[in-house]
Amino acid sequence: MSHKLTICITETLERLIEVEGDDINYDPIEYIRQQYLDEEIILDSSDLVDTEFRIRE
Repeated sequence: MSHKLTICITETLERLIEVEGDDINYDPIEYIRQQYLDEEIILDSSDLVDTEFRIRE
């Protein structure tokens, strides 16, 4: 009898972004987060740093 397995593939994307503290008036993480949410920063395949495969129970 065969059984099904579920395989989970997880990709991790990462990009380093430098900001000048004088260019923003509030928390730099919130500044970059807002740019990301507004789709001014879009991670793509060139930002791939890790891929993991595992079996899901």
